[in-house]
Amino acid sequence: TGLKPVVLVTFHSPVNFRRWKIEQLQIQMEAAPFRSKEACSAEEVCSMGWYTPMPIKNGSVVMHVDISSNGLGPIIPRKRFYLNINGFLKMQQDNTIRFTVGNELLSLIPRYFVNAPSRPLWYTVDQAPVLLLGGIPNEKSVLLTDTSFEDFYIVELNIDSCWVGSFYCPQTSFTATIHDAIATESTLFIRQNQLVYYFTGTYSILQENTSSGSWVRVLANECIKKLCPVELHSNGSEYVMALTTGKNEGYVHFGTITDGRVSFEMLPRQWSVCKGIQEANCSIIWAVFSGADINDLLLLVERRDPPARKRSLVVGYNLVTEELSILYEIPEFIPDARGLEFLMLQRAEPYTSTPLVPKGMFYNPYNKLLFIWGNFLLQSYDLENYIYLADFPKESTIKYLVNSFRGDLAIVTETEELVYLMKGPESRLVKRLVPVEQLLVYLKLNNSHVLERQGWNYLAPTFTSFCPFTVMRLQDLPNPQRYTRQERYRALPPRVLESSGFHSENSLAIYQGLVYYLLWLHSKYDKPYADPVHDPTWRWWKNKKQDQSYYFYLASNRQSTGGVYIEMDSYEKIYNLQPEAELPERIFLDKGATYSFSVFLTARGQAFRIKPALGLRAGPESQLGLGVVLADPNCLEVMVSQSVLINRNSLFFEVMLKDKSVCFDQGISGHHLKRTSVLVRVVGSAGHCFQNTHQGQRVQVLEL
Repeated sequence: TGLKPVVLVTFHSPVNFRRWKIEQLQIQMEAAPFRSKEACSAEEVCSMGWYTPMPIKNGSVVMHVDISSNGLGPIIPRKRFYLNINGFLKMQQDNTIRFTVGNELLSLIPRYFVNAPSRPLWYTVDQAPVLLLGGIPNEKSVLLTDTSFEDFYIVELNIDSCWVGSFYCPQTSFTATIHDAIATESTLFIRQNQLVYYFTGTYSILQENTSSGSWVRVLANECIKKLCPVELHSNGSEYVMALTTGKNEGYVHFGTITDGRVSFEMLPRQWSVCKGIQEANCSIIWAVFSGADINDLLLLVERRDPPARKRSLVVGYNLVTEELSILYEIPEFIPDARGLEFLMLQRAEPYTSTPLVPKGMFYNPYNKLLFIWGNFLLQSYDLENYIYLADFPKESTIKYLVNSFRGDLAIVTETEELVYLMKGPESRLVKRLVPVEQLLVYLKLNNSHVLERQGWNYLAPTFTSFCPFTVMRLQDLPNPQRYTRQERYRALPPRVLESSGFHSENSLAIYQGLVYYLLWLHSKYDKPYADPVHDPTWRWWKNKKQDQSYYFYLASNRQSTGGVYIEMDSYEKIYNLQPEAELPERIFLDKGATYSFSVFLTARGQAFRIKPALGLRAGPESQLGLGVVLADPNCLEVMVSQSVLINRNSLFFEVMLKDKSVCFDQGISGHHLKRTSVLVRVVGSAGHCFQNTHQGQRVQVLEL
């Protein structure tokens, strides 16, 4: 049928921009059909598959793959998955693969997981090639995966987990359980009891081999009660934080990971947090690092003076100025919202008799939202004003938050389900995805249906749509490469001369070699902002282009060497990518630059009403509106112009984002970038507008 899936591989840039060049690189390939070698009674084929090379690029250990149809033959649903390079595996002399972090356990024993609660995945977002999950009761084992838990391994760690209590770190109980586990680009961290260990992988394409081949204990003379993750990297490094108890209560050990090398610094540098805020008895229960955004540590501090009463503070510590300050004093009791969905806290509102018990914090640098959670949920957008979100029931307690950094936020409470399901003799671990759209649909249907009599005998539900529009379409999108800084190469498989069109092992090997050479040319001669004349692939064919017709003549007569024909124009750098019908995942705005697009909306029902004629103010008044929320209005500005299309019952909005040229603390291009977000939404559409796709219903939201 001509069906050949299109495979787009996107390489994730490495963290350390001092060693590797920051670039957004893609390679677009076409899958080659390959016939199975199994015995087959059919004349042509019994089973087959499509194959592409797996490209590997120095400096990148995480890639994501998008598969789509070329538009011919049966429809192939679009699919995305990750290809990660696992630097914690090693090939043995007998050609078997062994874990270097520990010993793989081949049997999944139910007692490891029955009645065991779920736990959060902590890792550097978009950078960690492997993920690990601890919490197996009384076992020094973790679940480890390099496929985002499509499959996983149980690995018993090679750690010397001995611990003796002392006067500065009292030993209450001992367990082999791995309580905290964090994965970064090249390093794994765990906490067992009060001990912290790390292990560096062997990534030859990422760094020099710094792995010692064993787990390294750090902070050996400290009593660590909790590890806190830093999900986003910044300044060419990744970070992790360790909270102390015992002799160094009130300090944070701030860990920096660069190229697999780990170093810790105890903060604050001059005196403890307790002394800095003039509290005789206090404890840090959570820490957040905001990265390059404000360069602050945000600390959730519990003070116990007198010991019978516990009050909590949000404390900020600046790593540059070393200034320590109290940002907010959390109320002692849960506010009484009196039926409201949210309440701005101003200290004058009524309170319930239920104590407010903080458990942790979460900060999103993209939209500058800080969440404080426990048996409540507080939100702040500026670290000064706080909003109580009354929808969360005070009878429950939040155990942890899971944030996608793209809008979705999942809340897991202390009464959550188990991650292990028993069904007769079979049992299995469960990976749960949060069906955001499906949950919103149920919420919408629950509030918007009525029963109407159909015919004579039965009642049927009818549903009211709250969505204010029926059509939403993006138009006038600029060509993406200037704003996304993506570089894309095209690499098609060589043509085979066999009449059936199936490839062989030789032709697939040639395809892999061509892709490898293409990436080598890119690494040697790439100039991302040059014109096509300076294309790296020009060096490949510069002395053979004049003979292109001759090679085509040989292929036409089935006389090409190796039975394949390589089209020179099939390996090129693409400079004119066209925009798709959606906003890109991220854009880069240079100093003073602008980004423009248009939104076309067709209203549900009557969109306009005519205002009375009052001189020049007469005219149509729209029932539709477009709202734009800027996370950093000091750095960005937005201009929206509206055009009315009365005869089409529609509106046309032109949106232009502009950098105000006042926020530029970056180094060379691509370094020390400021993260921010822009949310564009039709007024009144939140949670009500859905689009039917081949992957199910999807909420219609515009977001950068």
